[in-house]
Amino acid sequence: MITDNLEQTDVKHPLHLSHSYKASASKVFEAWTTPALAEQWLFKNATNQINFQIDPQEGGEFSVMEYDEGKAIVHFGEFLKISKPDILVFTLAVPERFEGVSVVRVDIEPVSDGCRLTLTQTNIDTTKTAEAWRLMLTNLKEMLNNESHSSGCYEAHSAKQSTLIRMVLEDHNITYRIEHNINSDGQPTERYFVDLKNDEWMQQNISTLDLALENATDADLLWRFDDELKTDEPTF
Repeated sequence: MITDNLEQTDVKHPLHLSHSYKASASKVFEAWTTPALAEQWLFKNATNQINFQIDPQEGGEFSVMEYDEGKAIVHFGEFLKISKPDILVFTLAVPERFEGVSVVRVDIEPVSDGCRLTLTQTNIDTTKTAEAWRLMLTNLKEMLNNESHSSGCYEAHSAKQSTLIRMVLEDHNITYRIEHNINSDGQPTERYFVDLKNDEWMQQNISTLDLALENATDADLLWRFDDELKTDEPTF
């Protein structure tokens, strides 16, 4: 259930929305800062296509191109604070949708059965954005519910690691998608997302694959979207 507090008579009054998720705080935080995940729910509707470019560090910028029924809508802003997994603050401007530059703060608090997210938007007429945020927070819940507990990614911080990961995955006929990103140190990375949900071999042989990747790259590469497994980002 989404709860909100919006004073309609004051167009500059902050928007406050809260939503509970049956997922870890880390998992929900990643859904905001990982393009392949954010594109599934953030600014997404039934007819549009979304393309994210994100530099996930304080002072880093992001841009979102939304294509909908022949129109191109630009969303852009700057990350003001990133404190994984509990606080994310950024500016947001969408000239086609509202005037001015807003500030969005996302607080994520662990609870016994998952986490609770509180979103606050300020500095604009939030009557123009409230309904869209309610829909997006619901979309986030649906996206998290659809994520397989056997999904995960392998992250490469060098061309050599990228080559080795691809070789191992392809040798085992594993389907994957690649996401190019920038880490907190400003270095380029590649993430190889795999979905075990529809791959019987992966479900039966995940430990074998992990070992092959670990031996090939001399690193513990596995990071899974599973609350009961490792949820921190992989380190090298």
